[in-house]
Formats: sequence, C-alpha cells, structure tokens
Amino acid sequence: MRVFDTYKFNLADKVVFKATKPYIDDVMGKMGLSYKNIAFLLKDLSRDNVDRVLKKFPDLQRFEFHDNRTGMDDYGLSSIYECCNEEMYVPKEYEEDVFCVFSKIPRPFGFSFGNIIYSGIEWFEDSDDTISIVDWDRTDNTYWSHPAFMTNRIMQIREFDDGLKKNRVAVTIEVTAKDGIKDSRSVIEKLEPYFGKETEFVRECAFSKEEYDKNREIEKLLTEKFKKHGDSLLPKFPPRRHFKKSDDGIDIWFSPPILPDVANKKTTEKVFKNSKYKRVKGQPNWLHLYRSFDDNGYKYDIEIQKLSYSNEFRMSITISGYNFSVSYQHEDYEVEKEGESIVIIEKFRDFCENNLREFINELVENFGNTPEWFFAEQRTLWESGS
Repeated sequence: MRVFDTYKFNLADKVVFKATKPYIDDVMGKMGLSYKNIAFLLKDLSRDNVDRVLKKFPDLQRFEFHDNRTGMDDYGLSSIYECCNEEMYVPKEYEEDVFCVFSKIPRPFGFSFGNIIYSGIEWFEDSDDTISIVDWDRTDNTYWSHPAFMTNRIMQIREFDDGLKKNRVAVTIEVTAKDGIKDSRSVIEKLEPYFGKETEFVRECAFSKEEYDKNREIEKLLTEKFKKHGDSLLPKFPPRRHFKKSDDGIDIWFSPPILPDVANKKTTEKVFKNSKYKRVKGQPNWLHLYRSFDDNGYKYDIEIQKLSYSNEFRMSITISGYNFSVSYQHEDYEVEKEGESIVIIEKFRDFCENNLREFINELVENFGNTPEWFFAEQRTLWESGS
C-alpha cells in the first residue's frame, strides 16, 4: 500500500491559466526542485480544437483519441488515455509543442477539459517516482481532474466554466513511510507563499489490483445490504407530482409555491444540534454536510441536499475508511407544509445514530480499523468546528 496527499489550490489571483507553466517552473526553481516528465489530457465534445492544434502542431497527432463509451463523443489529445504506466509520459521531443498548446488556452485552443501533469518531483530525499494506481476501474484516465494514477506531481486542471476566477492546481505528495506517514504539510508550508492556502485536501491509498478488486467486491455487497437495511427502517415519502387540468382537459405539471424552511441551514442545524454530528462549513447553500468519526477510525458524512425550484430534498450517509466507502441514499422527499422537512430529517438522523451498529460490525469484520493518520487532518478540523 502507498499513501498520497493531494492539496488543491486556486492560482487565479496570481497567474492566468496560459502563463501557469513558467510560474510553476519559477516556484520549483526557488525551492530547488524540478520535474522529470510530463503527461497531459485535453478533450472536448467537438473535434474542432483538435483540428486547430494538429494544423499548427502536426507531430501531436500521435496523441489523438476519440472516445464514445459514455454515449457522448469525446475528442482530444492525450498521453494518458488508456495508459497507466511509464509509457504515459510525453517523449522529450514533443514537450515544447505540448507546452505551446497549453499556453494558448482558452484562445485559440478552447478545450473544455484537461490537465497537464509535471511528474517525478522529489518532495522528499527518498521520493519514489514510479506510478501507483488508486482506481483500477477507470484506468482509461479520461477523467481530467482526478486521474486513476498517483505520482509525486503538480497538476494543472482545466474545466470549461473556470473563467478568470479559477486556475486550479493540484499538488500530490507521496507520504508512505515504514512507521506512520511523512509530513506533507512541511512541503505545503514552503509552497504557500506562491500558491496560497489550499482549497481542498484529500488523502488516498493505492492498493494492488488484487486487493483493490477484493475490497470493491465486498464494498458492493455491503452497499446493497446497507440499502435494504435503510429502506426497511425509514418511512417512504415519494415526491408528489403536481398536475392541473388545462382548458383543453390536458394534465399540465406545475410547480407548487416554494417553502422557505425546506431542508435549509436553520432546519438542519436544529436537527443536529445535540447529536454527535457537526456541521462542515464551506458547502454551497443548497447542500448541508454533517460529519462524525468513531473509535474504528471511520468517517460518517450525512448530506442533505435541497433540490432547486421545488420543495424536494434528498438525504444520504457515506461511511468511509482508508480502504472502503459505502453509501446509502434514501429516495427523494417532497413536503407540502412548513415544518414537515424537520420531522423527516430527524428520522434520518435517528437512523444514522441508532440503527447502524450491526452494519458497522460487518465493516470492521471485512475491512478492519482505519489508522488514525488517515483522517487526521479532517478530524482535527472537525473537532475544532472549522
């Protein structure tokens, strides 16, 4: 097992997207660091941008791909498409062309999604520059912001609606150690003068394919059992469908008046006030996240999501450890009167607090306890109420 910490930053107030590469080079130079290889992905729903690039840089045709497995056509250029080994790296003779393309985004090359990865950075003296896979189910690597593999790297991320207020960069540091883990925060503190404070932190473990497949199979079975358990104990309040007759006698759907208290912040805070779950700040106004931890090292996340332009909301709980994640989402609810949503959310809270012991025992039996260090940062923030 290998362990990786990823910190995400927004550099929009420091540098524009197209100038990020020289900015990163300058930062690494000041820190006495460098990267060994690059990899990249650029994709769009149209092949127009691919054609523009190949017209100017015909040698990059070797990286062209077309993927329609999702039912939608993705056209792009990538060194990591369906590749999760050292062959994903761009040969040195093509690197300058790749850099030129990224320096001309969003104009004239308006790719909607993509990344460029600067890999093999020696954050620590004994850093390992080999690739490790964290998600064996999607090694095609078409997901631009979170590829299936990990390395010691800096990754620049492009998404269609980033505009001028987002220029996202992710820094990944391997922290695997014989006893416990290394302190990635010591590296980040040196980056903060240039990158600012991180916007997100994630810790992930990479397992062998055999262990990964075994864990996912157990996870799938327990997720199905979790759903049956929840469905059997929680009441059903399916969304209502509102129709009225038109002058022609046809049923027309209409939206009822919006109730202000449905699954809002005030309502959810009242429900969880005296529970073991604490509110996690920084969520959008339509999503309320409440978190708890247990003695097994597991994390419990309850999400209550208000659906737009309706009196509907949904609730879910996710239990996770270093080697698993199982979720239960109950059917969507719709209420007709003020005060109704609080009663339903209270029932879900009681279910999460009082009816999971037998299920938790099965998780411990199959996955064991999660080491304290895995959720250490999140638990510290949770305990402080941040």
